[in-house]
Amino acid sequence: IVKRVDGLVDKNFYSSEIYKNDFDSAKQTLLADCSKIEDRQALSVAINKTLLSLKSSHCQFVTDEDEVYYFLISLFKSMAGKSGEKIAVPGFVCGGAGFASKQIRYVLNGTPAASKGMQVGDTVLSINDKQDWTYGDIVKNGNQVLDIKVQRGERLLTFAFKPVHSELYPAYVNAMERSLKYIKKDGKTLGYIHVFAGGALSHDALEGLVLGPMIKTDGLILDLRDGYGASDLSDLDIFYRRASDYPIMVSKGHNGKAHTVQYFYDKPLVVLINEG
Repeated sequence: IVKRVDGLVDKNFYSSEIYKNDFDSAKQTLLADCSKIEDRQALSVAINKTLLSLKSSHCQFVTDEDEVYYFLISLFKSMAGKSGEKIAVPGFVCGGAGFASKQIRYVLNGTPAASKGMQVGDTVLSINDKQDWTYGDIVKNGNQVLDIKVQRGERLLTFAFKPVHSELYPAYVNAMERSLKYIKKDGKTLGYIHVFAGGALSHDALEGLVLGPMIKTDGLILDLRDGYGASDLSDLDIFYRRASDYPIMVSKGHNGKAHTVQYFYDKPLVVLINEG
Protein backbone atom coordinates (compact mmCIF):
# COMPACT_ATOMS: atom_id res chain seq x y z
CA ILE A 1 0.00 0.00 0.00
CA VAL A 2 2.83 2.40 0.84
CA LYS A 3 4.44 1.70 -2.55
CA ARG A 4 1.11 2.43 -4.30
CA VAL A 5 0.82 5.74 -2.41
CA ASP A 6 4.41 6.52 -3.41
CA GLY A 7 3.56 5.84 -7.06
CA LEU A 8 0.60 8.23 -6.93
CA VAL A 9 2.69 10.99 -5.33
CA ASP A 10 5.51 10.47 -7.83
CA LYS A 11 3.10 10.66 -10.77
CA ASN A 12 0.84 13.52 -9.60
CA PHE A 13 2.59 15.80 -7.11
CA TYR A 14 3.40 19.20 -8.60
CA SER A 15 7.00 19.47 -7.35
CA SER A 16 9.46 16.73 -8.26
CA GLU A 17 12.05 18.54 -6.11
CA ILE A 18 9.96 18.25 -2.93
CA TYR A 19 9.17 14.64 -3.82
CA LYS A 20 12.84 13.70 -4.24
CA ASN A 21 14.22 15.68 -1.31
CA ASP A 22 11.57 15.61 1.42
CA PHE A 23 9.02 12.90 0.66
CA ASP A 24 11.51 10.20 -0.35
CA SER A 25 13.32 10.40 2.99
CA ALA A 26 10.05 10.25 4.95
CA LYS A 27 8.83 7.35 2.79
CA GLN A 28 11.99 5.30 3.49
CA THR A 29 11.42 5.75 7.23
CA LEU A 30 7.81 4.60 6.81
CA LEU A 31 8.81 1.52 4.82
CA ALA A 32 11.29 0.60 7.54
CA ASP A 33 8.54 0.93 10.17
CA CYS A 34 5.89 -1.05 8.25
CA SER A 35 6.64 -4.26 10.15
CA LYS A 36 5.39 -2.57 13.35
CA ILE A 37 2.02 -1.51 11.89
CA GLU A 38 -0.79 -3.84 12.95
CA ASP A 39 -4.03 -2.39 11.52
CA ARG A 40 -5.48 0.01 8.97
CA GLN A 41 -5.98 2.85 11.43
CA ALA A 42 -2.30 2.73 12.40
CA LEU A 43 -1.38 2.54 8.71
CA SER A 44 -3.50 5.64 7.94
CA VAL A 45 -1.83 7.59 10.75
CA ALA A 46 1.63 6.57 9.53
CA ILE A 47 0.99 7.36 5.85
CA ASN A 48 -0.62 10.72 6.63
CA LYS A 49 2.33 11.64 8.85
CA THR A 50 4.57 10.86 5.87
CA LEU A 51 2.40 12.92 3.51
CA LEU A 52 2.96 15.96 5.77
CA SER A 53 6.49 16.08 4.38
CA LEU A 54 4.94 17.35 1.12
CA LYS A 55 3.88 20.54 2.98
CA SER A 56 0.72 20.69 0.89
CA SER A 57 -3.02 20.71 1.44
CA HIS A 58 -5.39 18.13 -0.07
CA CYS A 59 -2.91 15.26 0.22
CA GLN A 60 -4.43 12.63 2.47
CA PHE A 61 -4.68 8.84 2.72
CA VAL A 62 -8.22 7.69 3.56
CA THR A 63 -10.07 4.38 3.73
CA ASP A 64 -13.71 3.35 4.09
CA GLU A 65 -13.25 3.82 7.84
CA ASP A 66 -13.07 7.61 7.31
CA GLU A 67 -15.96 10.06 6.85
CA VAL A 68 -14.06 11.98 4.15
CA TYR A 69 -13.95 8.81 2.01
CA TYR A 70 -17.76 8.80 1.74
CA PHE A 71 -17.93 12.57 1.36
CA LEU A 72 -15.57 12.61 -1.62
CA ILE A 73 -17.46 9.82 -3.38
CA SER A 74 -20.71 11.77 -2.89
CA LEU A 75 -19.11 15.05 -4.06
CA PHE A 76 -17.58 13.51 -7.20
CA LYS A 77 -20.89 11.80 -8.06
CA SER A 78 -22.61 15.19 -7.77
CA MET A 79 -19.95 16.83 -9.97
CA ALA A 80 -20.60 14.15 -12.60
CA GLY A 81 -24.34 14.80 -12.43
CA LYS A 82 -25.06 11.40 -10.92
CA SER A 83 -26.97 10.33 -7.82
CA GLY A 84 -24.84 8.89 -5.06
CA GLU A 85 -25.55 6.19 -2.51
CA LYS A 86 -27.56 7.12 0.55
CA ILE A 87 -25.68 6.23 3.72
CA ALA A 88 -26.12 6.66 7.45
CA VAL A 89 -25.35 10.26 8.44
CA PRO A 90 -25.15 10.86 12.21
CA GLY A 91 -24.06 14.48 11.77
CA PHE A 92 -20.86 14.66 13.82
CA VAL A 93 -17.27 14.46 12.59
CA CYS A 94 -14.23 13.73 14.75
CA GLY A 95 -10.53 14.47 14.47
CA GLY A 96 -8.34 16.71 12.34
CA ALA A 97 -7.29 20.36 12.62
CA GLY A 98 -5.88 19.93 16.11
CA PHE A 99 -8.66 17.70 17.47
CA ALA A 100 -8.01 14.19 18.80
CA SER A 101 -9.18 11.30 16.60
CA LYS A 102 -12.31 10.64 18.72
CA GLN A 103 -13.04 14.27 19.59
CA ILE A 104 -15.92 16.02 17.82
CA ARG A 105 -14.63 18.80 15.56
CA TYR A 106 -17.95 19.92 14.09
CA VAL A 107 -21.65 19.07 14.13
CA LEU A 108 -23.85 19.49 11.04
CA ASN A 109 -26.97 21.59 11.61
CA GLY A 110 -30.27 19.79 11.28
CA THR A 111 -28.83 16.30 11.86
CA PRO A 112 -29.66 13.86 14.69
CA ALA A 113 -26.38 14.68 16.47
CA ALA A 114 -27.28 18.38 16.50
CA SER A 115 -30.86 17.85 17.65
CA LYS A 116 -29.72 15.55 20.47
CA GLY A 117 -27.22 18.11 21.72
CA MET A 118 -23.80 16.67 20.81
CA GLN A 119 -21.20 19.44 20.88
CA VAL A 120 -17.82 20.41 19.47
CA GLY A 121 -15.12 19.19 21.87
CA ASP A 122 -17.06 16.14 23.11
CA THR A 123 -14.95 12.97 23.14
CA VAL A 124 -16.81 9.92 21.81
CA LEU A 125 -15.79 7.07 24.14
CA SER A 126 -17.79 4.30 22.44
CA ILE A 127 -20.52 3.61 19.89
CA ASN A 128 -22.71 0.58 20.69
CA ASP A 129 -20.09 -0.35 23.32
CA LYS A 130 -17.28 -0.46 20.72
CA GLN A 131 -14.37 1.72 21.82
CA ASP A 132 -12.30 1.41 18.62
CA TRP A 133 -15.23 2.51 16.42
CA THR A 134 -14.76 4.12 13.03
CA TYR A 135 -17.10 6.01 10.69
CA GLY A 136 -17.22 2.83 8.62
CA ASP A 137 -18.94 1.07 11.54
CA ILE A 138 -21.69 3.70 11.49
CA VAL A 139 -22.21 3.22 7.74
CA LYS A 140 -22.24 -0.58 7.94
CA ASN A 141 -24.75 -0.58 10.82
CA GLY A 142 -26.77 2.38 9.58
CA ASN A 143 -30.18 0.92 10.39
CA GLN A 144 -29.35 0.50 14.07
CA VAL A 145 -29.93 2.98 16.86
CA LEU A 146 -26.55 4.37 17.84
CA ASP A 147 -25.82 4.22 21.57
CA ILE A 148 -23.07 6.83 21.96
CA LYS A 149 -21.14 7.42 25.19
CA VAL A 150 -19.45 10.82 25.37
CA GLN A 151 -17.17 12.65 27.77
CA ARG A 152 -17.76 16.41 28.09
CA GLY A 153 -15.32 17.85 30.56
CA GLU A 154 -15.85 15.83 33.73
CA ARG A 155 -19.33 14.66 32.70
CA LEU A 156 -20.19 11.33 31.08
CA LEU A 157 -23.19 11.58 28.72
CA THR A 158 -25.14 9.08 26.62
CA PHE A 159 -26.92 9.84 23.35
CA ALA A 160 -29.17 7.42 21.49
CA PHE A 161 -30.51 8.08 17.99
CA LYS A 162 -30.85 6.65 14.50
CA PRO A 163 -28.78 8.34 11.77
CA VAL A 164 -30.63 9.85 8.83
CA HIS A 165 -30.08 8.17 5.45
CA SER A 166 -28.86 10.66 2.87
CA GLU A 167 -26.27 11.31 0.20
CA LEU A 168 -23.45 12.82 2.22
CA TYR A 169 -22.60 15.88 0.12
CA PRO A 170 -26.23 17.09 -0.07
CA ALA A 171 -26.40 16.57 3.72
CA TYR A 172 -23.61 19.17 4.06
CA VAL A 173 -25.50 21.59 1.82
CA ASN A 174 -28.66 21.01 3.85
CA ALA A 175 -26.68 21.73 7.04
CA MET A 176 -25.68 25.10 5.59
CA GLU A 177 -29.33 25.91 4.88
CA ARG A 178 -30.28 24.84 8.42
CA SER A 179 -27.52 26.98 9.98
CA LEU A 180 -29.26 30.25 9.09
CA LYS A 181 -29.63 32.63 12.04
CA TYR A 182 -30.62 36.24 12.66
CA ILE A 183 -28.79 38.09 15.41
CA LYS A 184 -30.33 41.30 16.82
CA LYS A 185 -27.79 43.82 18.08
CA ASP A 186 -28.18 47.55 18.83
CA GLY A 187 -31.19 47.90 16.58
CA LYS A 188 -29.48 46.08 13.70
CA THR A 189 -30.05 42.59 12.30
CA LEU A 190 -27.04 40.47 11.42
CA GLY A 191 -27.33 37.31 9.35
CA TYR A 192 -25.27 34.16 9.99
CA ILE A 193 -24.53 31.27 7.59
CA HIS A 194 -22.18 28.32 8.15
CA VAL A 195 -20.76 27.11 4.82
CA PHE A 196 -19.73 23.47 5.33
CA ALA A 197 -18.62 22.62 1.77
CA GLY A 198 -17.92 23.99 -1.68
CA GLY A 199 -19.09 22.61 -5.02
CA ALA A 200 -21.95 23.50 -7.36
CA LEU A 201 -24.83 22.54 -5.03
CA SER A 202 -23.32 24.58 -2.21
CA HIS A 203 -22.63 27.52 -4.54
CA ASP A 204 -26.25 27.71 -5.68
CA ALA A 205 -27.61 27.27 -2.15
CA LEU A 206 -25.32 29.97 -0.71
CA GLU A 207 -26.27 32.47 -3.39
CA GLY A 208 -29.95 31.69 -2.82
CA LEU A 209 -29.61 32.27 0.94
CA VAL A 210 -27.64 35.51 0.65
CA LEU A 211 -29.84 37.01 -2.08
CA GLY A 212 -33.01 35.62 -0.49
CA PRO A 213 -33.61 35.64 3.28
CA MET A 214 -30.32 37.46 4.04
CA ILE A 215 -30.63 40.31 1.53
CA LYS A 216 -32.26 42.77 3.96
CA THR A 217 -29.87 42.16 6.85
CA ASP A 218 -27.55 44.97 8.02
CA GLY A 219 -24.48 42.72 7.91
CA LEU A 220 -23.51 39.10 7.40
CA ILE A 221 -21.34 36.61 9.30
CA LEU A 222 -20.04 33.94 6.92
CA ASP A 223 -18.69 30.99 8.93
CA LEU A 224 -16.18 28.93 6.91
CA ARG A 225 -14.81 26.96 9.86
CA ASP A 226 -14.47 23.18 9.37
CA GLY A 227 -16.27 20.96 6.90
CA TYR A 228 -14.77 20.79 3.40
CA GLY A 229 -13.57 23.29 0.84
CA ALA A 230 -13.67 22.81 -2.95
CA SER A 231 -15.08 26.30 -3.43
CA ASP A 232 -14.53 28.21 -6.65
CA LEU A 233 -13.50 31.88 -6.67
CA SER A 234 -16.85 32.68 -8.30
CA ASP A 235 -18.62 31.53 -5.11
CA LEU A 236 -17.93 34.99 -3.65
CA ASP A 237 -19.01 37.00 -6.71
CA ILE A 238 -22.21 38.18 -5.02
CA PHE A 239 -20.10 40.14 -2.50
CA TYR A 240 -18.05 41.94 -5.19
CA ARG A 241 -20.71 42.93 -7.73
CA ARG A 242 -21.13 46.69 -8.16
CA ALA A 243 -24.63 48.07 -7.79
CA SER A 244 -24.11 50.10 -10.98
CA ASP A 245 -23.58 46.87 -12.96
CA TYR A 246 -26.45 44.92 -11.38
CA PRO A 247 -29.64 47.01 -11.33
CA ILE A 248 -32.23 46.02 -8.74
CA MET A 249 -35.08 44.38 -10.64
CA VAL A 250 -38.71 44.99 -9.68
CA SER A 251 -41.55 43.04 -11.25
CA LYS A 252 -45.22 43.77 -10.61
CA GLY A 253 -48.06 41.29 -11.16
CA HIS A 254 -51.63 42.02 -12.24
CA ASN A 255 -52.59 42.12 -8.56
CA GLY A 256 -50.31 45.14 -8.07
CA LYS A 257 -47.85 43.40 -5.74
CA ALA A 258 -44.20 44.16 -6.44
CA HIS A 259 -41.40 41.59 -6.26
CA THR A 260 -37.85 42.89 -5.86
CA VAL A 261 -34.72 40.95 -6.83
CA GLN A 262 -31.22 42.16 -5.94
CA TYR A 263 -28.20 40.32 -7.39
CA PHE A 264 -25.50 41.62 -5.05
CA TYR A 265 -24.83 41.90 -1.30
CA ASP A 266 -23.13 45.15 -0.30
CA LYS A 267 -23.47 45.25 3.50
CA PRO A 268 -20.58 44.61 5.94
CA LEU A 269 -19.26 41.05 5.88
CA VAL A 270 -17.31 39.16 8.54
CA VAL A 271 -15.68 35.82 7.62
CA LEU A 272 -14.77 33.27 10.31
CA ILE A 273 -11.99 30.78 9.56
CA ASN A 274 -9.84 28.29 11.46
CA GLU A 275 -7.40 25.48 10.67
CA GLY A 276 -10.35 23.35 9.51
